[in-house]
Amino acid sequence: MKIRISFIGCCLVFVSINSCKKSVAPVLPPSVISPIVNDPTIASISPATGPKGTLVEISGTHFGTDTSKVKVSFNGTDATVISMSDTKLHATVPARSGTSTTSTVNVTILTKTVIGPVFTYVTKIVVSALAGLSTTGYVDGDVSVARFISGYGTCIDGNGGQ
Repeated sequence: MKIRISFIGCCLVFVSINSCKKSVAPVLPPSVISPIVNDPTIASISPATGPKGTLVEISGTHFGTDTSKVKVSFNGTDATVISMSDTKLHATVPARSGTSTTSTVNVTILTKTVIGPVFTYVTKIVVSALAGLSTTGYVDGDVSVARFISGYGTCIDGNGGQ
């Protein structure tokens, strides 16, 4: 009988000690509670003109630091975000984000899109091969004898020369 009372007594002490513990709610980081505290803003871009591959710095506020939550686009074409801080984004201008035209730079963070300043996309044309002597005329042959009067034709690559 004494063992049964001791066992019941131990159970009561255990229950009373555990019931007096204070429950603590888990602490969540601010990004989980409120993903965007303030709306992002775009103050400026630099440079404001360039061809594909140009590295553009976008200055503003409230961008955050997680590149997986941000999307940058030039004329609706998604750019690659290279690096970011809460006040600066660095992105490269994508191919075909314009045709010598002006367009806006847009930054989307989660579900909030901010329309930025105008960016002028410049089509970059590169001549990759040209041969001939400075003497005018038309002679077909290797580099030592080839001559031409003027350009004979233009070829644009499969990407529209971009």
